[in-house]
Amino acid sequence: MSSAKNNEFHGKHVLISGGACGIGLEFAKCLLSEGASVILVDKDPSLCRSAEDLLKPLGQTTIFCRDLRDPLVRQGIFNELSQRNITIDILINNVAIHHHGSFIDLEWDKIVDMIEVNLLCTLHLTHLFLKAMVKKGRGQILNISSTAGLAPCPYLATYSATKAFINKFSEALAIELEEKNIKVQWICVGATDTAFFQTAGMGSLNYVRSVKKMPPELVASDGIKFLKSGHLWCIIGWRNRLNIFLARLIPAGLLRKIARKRFR
Repeated sequence: MSSAKNNEFHGKHVLISGGACGIGLEFAKCLLSEGASVILVDKDPSLCRSAEDLLKPLGQTTIFCRDLRDPLVRQGIFNELSQRNITIDILINNVAIHHHGSFIDLEWDKIVDMIEVNLLCTLHLTHLFLKAMVKKGRGQILNISSTAGLAPCPYLATYSATKAFINKFSEALAIELEEKNIKVQWICVGATDTAFFQTAGMGSLNYVRSVKKMPPELVASDGIKFLKSGHLWCIIGWRNRLNIFLARLIPAGLLRKIARKRFR
């Protein structure tokens, strides 16, 4: 087995948004095991403390316990890393939130919240750190998207739309940057065994109780393999790939009926 020093992540600085739990935390563990220096940003103090206790023994870890919804916070993190002469080699845009419910019944603040976190955080962090990557002549950006961006998901309308946006944004940006030695990739993740459904208010749904969820460590492991692959995008997990394949075969009217029942 090759040592960490011989792999492509050794010595690289990786920033992971929303990295103190779930998929982001598992990505951090994988990358630290391969010799990367990991910088996490998350807003929950208790999760940040737990992540620090877990990750510090594994390798070089920096944790910013801050709320990325504030653009001044995003700019501040960039400024602080610049002052420390830390340039980000790999940016993993992982942070995302969801508030479940019909669009008309959701409070407007919650809709704006999803747009700010799921879209503007990703775009702003990418805009901030991309310029240094271009100047250096290399870099990687991985956007964590969702199968919800590939199929209609009623009662997740805004969340689904943000993920569909991330898919197309990533694809277009990959084309823009392919001649600048910057690799832009995205993965679509399905149901994962994290706190996401509970915090979104979906814990009581039959779909959530019955669906086979992927362990976050497997999602991250597959994500790391994908980072190394050079491919532009993929759906993580064979069940998720099968579900999207079948969704494209089902007549539109039947698909809408299934989706309405599944996510209500």
